[in-house]
Amino acid sequence: MAGMEQTAAVPEQPIAENGPVQELLALLKENNPAGYQEFSKLIESVSLMESRLAVAVGELISGNTSFVSGLGEERGTGGFGSTGE
Repeated sequence: MAGMEQTAAVPEQPIAENGPVQELLALLKENNPAGYQEFSKLIESVSLMESRLAVAVGELISGNTSFVSGLGEERGTGGFGSTGE
């Protein structure tokens, strides 16, 4: 897409280090322990996705696309774009 910066897909600050997110976690921990547990698991999942995105972007920038063929294998589909047959 014309005019978009390549770094737009990668956040400058990980979500787990975001001030408002940390404040919400602290409030939930004090007032809603079940909500805290659920939200912290969500933040953990998003952090993992951020890490994977950073690796993928780095691979794309370096021109090494071998990770693409491994995406399907990770999910058991046989490769990116595979029909699973």
